[in-house]
Amino acid sequence: MRELNQRTDSSRIETDVYTNKGPRLPAYEKSMREISTLRNTVLCFVSEVVGFGS
Repeated sequence: MRELNQRTDSSRIETDVYTNKGPRLPAYEKSMREISTLRNTVLCFVSEVVGFGS
C-alpha cells in the first residue's frame, strides 16, 4: 500500500512539473521573439545612422 502511494505521489509530481512547464514555454518563446524583433530594429536603426553619417 505504501509503494502505491509513493508511485501516485511521484506521478503527481511529474504532472505538476509538466503543468508548470506548459505556460512557461510559450512565454519564453514570446520573449525570444520580442528580443529578436528588438534586435532587428536596433540593427536597422544603427545601419541607417551609419549610412547617414557616411
